[in-house]
Order: sequence, then C-alpha cells, then structure tokens
Amino acid sequence: MATNGPTPVTKYFWLATFQWPVHNGFATATFTNTFDVSSPVSRTELLAQIKQSVGQHGVPETANLLFLTIEPDQIAALVA
Repeated sequence: MATNGPTPVTKYFWLATFQWPVHNGFATATFTNTFDVSSPVSRTELLAQIKQSVGQHGVPETANLLFLTIEPDQIAALVA
C-alpha cells in the first residue's frame, strides 16, 4: 500500500529577454526569478507564468521573446 507523503518541490531559475517596439525604436529588457514546481508542468505553462510576471513590470503582452532558459536552481556540488 502506497503512502501519500509530501509532494517534492523543485525550485527553478529562469532568465528571459523580451523586446517590443516603442515610439523611437525598440525596448529590450531581461528578467530573472525563481519559482517552485511541485507537480509536472509544461514549458508552455511556465512561459505563461513568466509573461504574467514581467507584464507587471511594463512588458506588453505582444513583446517578442528573444531568449528563455529554465533550469533547476540547485547546482550540484563540485567535487574537488
């Protein structure tokens, strides 16, 4: 019989760069943050969360995504 223990949580780091037109050219902005994931989630769902987050900082919904990386935040210890 399986027991239902706590769902493991993994912290992910993300970095995203967006670009959008402004009156005299283009604006470009890069953002970083982390989020906790406790169940399977798609990159599409994570991107939607990221877009919502950067939208709170003035990035329009129509901005182009130039770069995105999503990686586990924990870095394995280096063996000396």
